[in-house]
Amino acid sequence: MSSDEINMVVNRIEQKLRSRSENEIQSEYIGALVMEELAELDEITYVRFASVYRSFKDVSELESLLQQITQSSKKKKEK
Repeated sequence: MSSDEINMVVNRIEQKLRSRSENEIQSEYIGALVMEELAELDEITYVRFASVYRSFKDVSELESLLQQITQSSKKKKEK
């Protein structure tokens, strides 16, 4: 990812966080926003982040994520 792409992701996440009326925001929500942004922008970066954020217990959990990404990628290409 380029530094411009990273800045765009950070800006979008910050906007979403500012639009919430809550004083406190759970870190899980922030992590979910990051994953959502990365999934759309860069699959490899998404997998790297998800592997740390989700704390996979075994390889099968990672395989499941990779299958989801593969299916999603195929659907995007079909459009």
